[in-house]
Amino acid sequence: MKVWIEKSIVKKRIDRNSGDLSLGKALWSPTKDKRGADIYSSMRDVKGGDVVLHLTDNKAITGVSIASSAFREGKGAKGTDWDGPAYIISLKDYVEINPPLDRKILLQESNRGELDQIRSKNKVFYNSELSLNQGAYLTEAPNELVSLIGELYLTEYDKQIPHIDQVVSIKKTNSNPTFYKIIKSAERKIVKAGFKCKSLRENSRYVWVEDSDNIIGRKPAHYEFISRRGKLYLELHFEDNNSKALFHNLIEDLPDQLEWIDWNGAKSIGNKKSYKLDDINIVENIVNDLIEIDELIGDQVRSILINQMRNFWLYAPGEKARKWDDFYKKNIVAIGWDEIGDLNQYKTKDEIAAELRRVNNETGSKKNDALACFEFASVIKPGDIVIAKKGKRDYVGWGEVSSEYFFDDTQEEYKSRRAINWKSNGEWTDEAGDIVVKTLTDITKYPDYVERLSKLLKIELNKIVTKNIDMKYPLNTILYGPPGTGKTYNTVLKAAEIIENRKINSYDEALEIFKTNLHNQIEFITFHQNYSYEDFIQGLRPETDNKSSLVFDKKDGVFKKIADKALENLKLVEKAPEELSSEAKFDKGLEYFADKVLESEDNFKINDTAYIFEVEDDAFRYTGQRWTNHTNGLRMKFSDLKEFYRNDIKSRKDIKKLDNISGLANQHATYYYLVYSEILKLLPKKAEGLKKVRRKNYVIIIDEINRANISRVFGELITLIEPDKRSHGKIPLEAKLPSGDPFIVPSNLFIIGTMNTADKSIALLDIALRRRFEFESMYPKYEIQGQEIYDVDILKKINQQIIKSKGHDFQIGHAYFMGENKNLIERMNKKVIPLLLEYYMNDEKEVKGILNSVGLAIEENNWPLKITGKND
Repeated sequence: MKVWIEKSIVKKRIDRNSGDLSLGKALWSPTKDKRGADIYSSMRDVKGGDVVLHLTDNKAITGVSIASSAFREGKGAKGTDWDGPAYIISLKDYVEINPPLDRKILLQESNRGELDQIRSKNKVFYNSELSLNQGAYLTEAPNELVSLIGELYLTEYDKQIPHIDQVVSIKKTNSNPTFYKIIKSAERKIVKAGFKCKSLRENSRYVWVEDSDNIIGRKPAHYEFISRRGKLYLELHFEDNNSKALFHNLIEDLPDQLEWIDWNGAKSIGNKKSYKLDDINIVENIVNDLIEIDELIGDQVRSILINQMRNFWLYAPGEKARKWDDFYKKNIVAIGWDEIGDLNQYKTKDEIAAELRRVNNETGSKKNDALACFEFASVIKPGDIVIAKKGKRDYVGWGEVSSEYFFDDTQEEYKSRRAINWKSNGEWTDEAGDIVVKTLTDITKYPDYVERLSKLLKIELNKIVTKNIDMKYPLNTILYGPPGTGKTYNTVLKAAEIIENRKINSYDEALEIFKTNLHNQIEFITFHQNYSYEDFIQGLRPETDNKSSLVFDKKDGVFKKIADKALENLKLVEKAPEELSSEAKFDKGLEYFADKVLESEDNFKINDTAYIFEVEDDAFRYTGQRWTNHTNGLRMKFSDLKEFYRNDIKSRKDIKKLDNISGLANQHATYYYLVYSEILKLLPKKAEGLKKVRRKNYVIIIDEINRANISRVFGELITLIEPDKRSHGKIPLEAKLPSGDPFIVPSNLFIIGTMNTADKSIALLDIALRRRFEFESMYPKYEIQGQEIYDVDILKKINQQIIKSKGHDFQIGHAYFMGENKNLIERMNKKVIPLLLEYYMNDEKEVKGILNSVGLAIEENNWPLKITGKND
């Protein structure tokens, strides 16, 4: 016995409302669709006794029936588009489901995990967007889906759906979805909207949310989702008494949607709306509310946070400002005391002072130097104002700090640094008195002095600061070294820092950022010997449609996909908010049209010769009744249709004048214009207001970059990836791909490669690629702060022997001597010895010589080689 789902339009259909073919009396369909395809084959699989759930008018499951017998062939209903040969299955025992099970209850975001798992194994009536598949008149419902439908109905209405209990056992589930599950379901959309959830746990009753600028989201102010008494609330929460009072005094008139609230003594700005935890559309609603509140009041709060709570610092860029020109050009602020290393390793001022005394062999207090180091690393924050001084009376510029502290060990001096957006460069003299001589001084506590300098240097105190960090990462980098030296590990760190535009010291935090942005702002691929240009950039892929002939379809590769995303971001950054609102209007119209196509019972007719038969993530797939060469369809890309809107085309002829659309859009201008005209009819009347789009960074990581044929894979990219040849470089170059599509590499796309030197040396790498990448060496380490490397002495001795016989590129990485397994024998026998045998081409004598030289006892007469421990 099986369960089937009939997806049928009933409204205004005489045949479905009365007679032998009406709902609950029969299933019926044409034997073939209008192009002759066998899309109704599932009708032939129904057996007598099977259960049928009726999903009517694409809205709800309204009834359930039993199939009386298998299909028979007959005639479709007269007066319909399907008056011809038909499959007919008689039904019995029809029961109306009252109330019906709304499809939104089933296909809601909080059920995505189960629904995606079911869809991955079965052909079902819904798609990856949790919308209805086009066509799909009758689909089998696997037991997991039947159970989910039954349990949701029982939970929602405390009733059983008749008949399905013959197939599966239905149990009532928890009637209140947990707070964690709701926020987890919303998290992807929250991130997409430019926010981030902080510290969400399964037992959470609340979660902090920060904005994309990292200004709202910490103490003293953050967005917060809270679960109270079965409801979910959204608030802008202030964490300490001073900030509560400050915001309450400065924000007098709130928008109508918001109100001041007190909860257990906490003063917050709350959304007047709240939602029951079992509301159907709770995920979509809370995300929209978060966006709306940020648009209503976010900028005002950010302005207060920055202008009222930032500190002002006097700073000396070297003796007599000797480093000023260099620091100004590089947009950095830096201090010396390089002899004590990375300041992050010290927790207090006293620790720094003690180390300064030790390395300088001095007995003085070092109080001022230690304070400057501590405040530079731990007290200064993004948004603070730094005023650069020269001598006793002159000032040379001011800027806004834009990053956390970082230590750049590649520099010769002034290695302790922060990124800063310098706003002015000149020379101003203050006649009121001498400037303090210390390298770094917090002058926030002297408001009159701050006001005087602000007037003198024309410091813009009321301007809202957004994050504008330049960590100076090269656009093209290759991390190279032997196996196990942390190359892939470090790509995660680097990618996270590039995405966040800040220094990240915690690998766990970096990994979370990496996972959150994977397949959005980050892509990770591994090259191999058969990797090709078609996989990487663009190529033709063979496909078949049912039993039709072989056809070829254009497919974008992973690099082109992320490059297109990054370029689109740069284009949006350059647009004014009113332009974005207009484009958002078109996007909404496109979305409405896509829904219309998906929900149509048959293919969507473009004109008498062509029709749309599928909606993909970024295109409509269309074909014609007599298009024998394109039975699998052609792709009408959304980006082309949007380009029409941007250029305000009025006719098919206008399309022919465009030079930034695909060749197919030009060739099939008639079909494209007809579809475009349908979208225009669905545009909403009012354009929703949007904020200016912020520039984002994108990263593609290419693991084992040297294992592929680089020239073959990169093609024209060899030239296009150079910084000055990119979209916003000095001489941007655009290439024409073999398909005719224009292609340019955007300036916000970073390429990080890893290269195993045991596979191929840098000398053998394609010279064209070598000169376009910056190479960062990664060789074995024997000491890593905060992490343990086991049996360091043995690792060192092994590598010393390898260097003598094979060179530095064949060493054993420290990762082989880290991790949870501390057992030397297991580590050597299962990982290190096999690698040594590979290096030395199974030369037993050579490998034994290395093991003996480092003091390891070898098991006699055994192959492959094994050790039993250390020699006494």
